[in-house]
Amino acid sequence: MEYQIKQEGKFKFIEIGEGEPLLLLHGLFGALSNFEHLIEFFKKTNKVIVPMLPLFDLDLLHTTVGGLPAMATDELVNECFEITNNRIKVIKIISLAKSAIRNNLGDELNQIKQPTCLIWGNNDTITPPFVGKEFNKLIPNSELHFIDKCGHAPMMEVPDEFNKILSAFISKLKVEAATVH
Repeated sequence: MEYQIKQEGKFKFIEIGEGEPLLLLHGLFGALSNFEHLIEFFKKTNKVIVPMLPLFDLDLLHTTVGGLPAMATDELVNECFEITNNRIKVIKIISLAKSAIRNNLGDELNQIKQPTCLIWGNNDTITPPFVGKEFNKLIPNSELHFIDKCGHAPMMEVPDEFNKILSAFISKLKVEAATVH
């Protein structure tokens, strides 16, 4: 998977496709490869934007949550291997994880005003389903979808089902927008 990385000021991102913007945010240990199936599916109908979170560009002092705004492919395994075998990157991941525990974002989630689609694995042991239910309560205009027999990365584990849910969500928004105008 090769995408052109754009840069505006200090922000790096990929942007591919035409149409309504679809913003994809990867998590703490995530990367572009997490979204390969989504990008390829949605670039036909949307402008897909994936910011490159500056996880490994931050100095150690600012490696905190506040400092950041079968599925195992060879590419993903190699990517994880490269990250976990780099001592500085591992220290930064641990620092971010500790910061995430200290800085719960619950008080800020209610500030999200855009329609939000939460897609959660029913068997997620990293961020369990009850967290998805809490996010759904805290984000006004959100809807929550669970996928059975799926863990922490539904977009990678069951990309077809993930894309189907997200596509239906986007279609519903288009219909609602058309009836308002």
